[in-house]
Amino acid sequence: MDANSKYMFTTLEGLKRRATELKRETGCKHNEALEFIAKLGGYTNYQHAFRALAGR
Repeated sequence: MDANSKYMFTTLEGLKRRATELKRETGCKHNEALEFIAKLGGYTNYQHAFRALAGR
């Protein structure tokens, strides 16, 4: 597994789960974690990820 595969999401639930982990690790706000993780996953922002992954 390469380092970037940690941030490749096939479901919105997976992205949210990783954002929750980040929030617990750093103490940041949940919406900040969602935005950050979405960007690491290659999306412009969380809304972009939401639209792309919704329904999967």
